Amino acid sequence: PARILVSGGVSRCDNFCRKLANLTGLPVIRYAESEATARGLAWRVADCETAWPATAAPDSFEPIADRALGERYEAWYGLMERFAGSIPV
Repeated sequence: PARILVSGGVSRCDNFCRKLANLTGLPVIRYAESEATARGLAWRVADCETAWPATAAPDSFEPIADRALGERYEAWYGLMERFAGSIPV
């Protein structure tokens, strides 16, 4: 992927968007509409044929190096792999 598009309530958190960009190394694009699912469903149910109207320019979070975040992710991922390996199938 070239970028990540976010919407919904959690996307309103700048810190989440910033860390997502830093961890993935991809730009995160956040549109002003935080209730995209509900409004998109209403748009479809109403059978609107035009494109969804733009409300505002999106915010963009460009990735920056965050070594501490990467190290925390690697530690967490290692624990999850160990834990998953201990579950009997």
